Parts: sequence; C-alpha cells; structure tokens
Amino acid sequence: MASKSAIPQSFEFSFWPSPTASADPRVKKIVEHPCGSVAIAKVRAIPAYKRDGVLIPERVLETDLTGKVVRRWVMPVDGSVRGIIRDKLVIKYDTRLYQIGSNGRVALWKSTRSFLEPELGVCKVPAELLPSDYALCGRFTDPSTGKSRQLSYEIVCS
Repeated sequence: MASKSAIPQSFEFSFWPSPTASADPRVKKIVEHPCGSVAIAKVRAIPAYKRDGVLIPERVLETDLTGKVVRRWVMPVDGSVRGIIRDKLVIKYDTRLYQIGSNGRVALWKSTRSFLEPELGVCKVPAELLPSDYALCGRFTDPSTGKSRQLSYEIVCS
C-alpha cells in the first residue's frame, strides 16, 4: 500500500487559458488579470509549455555563458523566481514558496535556506522568450554549489 506522503499534493495556480480552458476539469474559474484573463486550476504538476495548450504556463530558461538553453522549467502566471538549487527552481506564488522540477512537478519549499539577491539585466534573454516587454535575464547563485547560473523569464506584467 502506498504511503500518503507518496501521493503528490495539488495546488491552485494561475495559467493563461485557451478558449476551451473552462471545460477542463482542473479549472476552478477564469478571472480577469492585468494582462487579460487567467485560469485558476488545481494541478499536481505545472502543465508543459505548449503555445496551443489548454493551460499555458510561463517559461524559465537556464542558459550557459554562450546563451545556449541548457534547462527549462515552467511556472504559474504571477510566479516570481526566487532562486535555483541543483535542478529545482524556487518560486514565490501568492505568499508561499514552491519548488518546481524541470518535469513540472511542484512541491512546497520547506527549507529555511535563503537565496542571495540575483544580478538582473546582466545577460542576454534567449530568442524564444522574445519579443517581450517583460523578459529579463539574471544571474542567480545556487547555494548548493556557490556557482552563478543564468535564468531568463518574463516578470509579472503590470
């Protein structure tokens, strides 16, 4: 018998909705947002990014020093990147911190580990996030290694 802790927890996050999103059983409601409508959906993992997906997340790209994309994550609309540790992206959504794997699996961030402030605007945003008025690139320190890693993503529109 599987332990209860082995069952992934579900979370309510916001995503860009397709025209058919309201029919998706994960969607709890569609609400207005400063950048259009968003779908509030209950998920165990962040959906993969597909331009024509039912629920469309934001993307976070890790690049090497040459600008080549080496890893991708997805996060909810209105998520803000707080840090990176090994293969986990740490974001703030609403008032809580979450960790997201590159496979979209999400969990509450339970560590008390803190992150250094990133250096923003010091690297080039990859072409796949452009054109965008909200895309930026920053260097984040991975506290597990002390190494600097470049992450590009779109900040919350206003």
